[in-house]
Amino acid sequence: MDLFSFLRTSTLYPKIYWSSRNSDTTIAAVGVFDGPTNRRAFTFRHFTPTDAVEWQDFPHALTITPRFEVIGRRSKQDLPQPQGPIVFKKESSHSSKSWKIQIEQALNAIGQKHFEKVVMAKRVSLFCSSTIDPLSLCQSLQGPHQTVFLFQPTPTSAFLGATPEMLYRRSNRKIECDALAGTRLLARQEELLTSEKDIREFSIVQNQILDVLSPLCQSPPQATARAIRTTPRLAHLYSQISAMIFDDVTDEQLIRTLHPTPAVGGYPRQNALSFIKATEPFARGLYAAPIGWTSDSDAEIAIGIRSCLIQGSTAHLFAGTGIVEGSDPMKEWDESEHKLSQLISLFYGEAV
Repeated sequence: MDLFSFLRTSTLYPKIYWSSRNSDTTIAAVGVFDGPTNRRAFTFRHFTPTDAVEWQDFPHALTITPRFEVIGRRSKQDLPQPQGPIVFKKESSHSSKSWKIQIEQALNAIGQKHFEKVVMAKRVSLFCSSTIDPLSLCQSLQGPHQTVFLFQPTPTSAFLGATPEMLYRRSNRKIECDALAGTRLLARQEELLTSEKDIREFSIVQNQILDVLSPLCQSPPQATARAIRTTPRLAHLYSQISAMIFDDVTDEQLIRTLHPTPAVGGYPRQNALSFIKATEPFARGLYAAPIGWTSDSDAEIAIGIRSCLIQGSTAHLFAGTGIVEGSDPMKEWDESEHKLSQLISLFYGEAV
């Protein structure tokens, strides 16, 4: 069965799609099962709770067992290009000037030792000529080393994306986490291996995950050697962290302990989050939030980056960049534009 056809024909909400980067398995699910069960449950929660009007269809935290679930395999065929509505207006949460001011504020706070790293995000809003079809957009978001997800609570609202980053993957007691940081265009990916700034940013992410995870593990977690991981448009520094967790450690405990990592929040965590809350001019909602599913034997929790919020005929696209000592505000602006390009191309046909 074609999973997108199943989702389109169903009248039940929410609608959920999940295509794991770790396998060819894809999941389509609809509705809510109301009763005791040991089946897979999907979970979503805001980066930080917000009552912003654009997120009104998305509870601060939600865990549901779908009424119906269909398992499929990722298609090897050419992906369809969405026939999206015409974009008649584009707005950004930041001008280049306001972005520069905000990044300079972050660098000043770093210089005063308030934190070592903070992730600053921006939002681009596309206003379209007619209602946007989230399923069509999601169907076009496939590529290597990405987990494609969609959560659609109503016919006109959805949150979807293609994230390169897993918070963790669990198989019984074994878990694997991503340390991901640093960004270059594919043609310049080798620069990551010698960039002192990017290696330092990556090390903050990797070391903090190792530190917070260690108390939950039967022995010290292990990290693979630093390497490059590519997505369809970008390359990042990457390491996989693995460990065996204690028998009484729950998925809820893992999520609370690990999220947000310095890859999407900052370090130290609370100081960085306070700065984000005080300076970002929009609510993150599910952007950069933990999104995925759990079961007794397995779990996959991704981080909702490279993502967009659909509300009727409006799409809000998000991208963030890590700021550390030595960051250049306009290079970070360019990086955020590159990160937005995969989603923007679904509306324009080309990155703009």
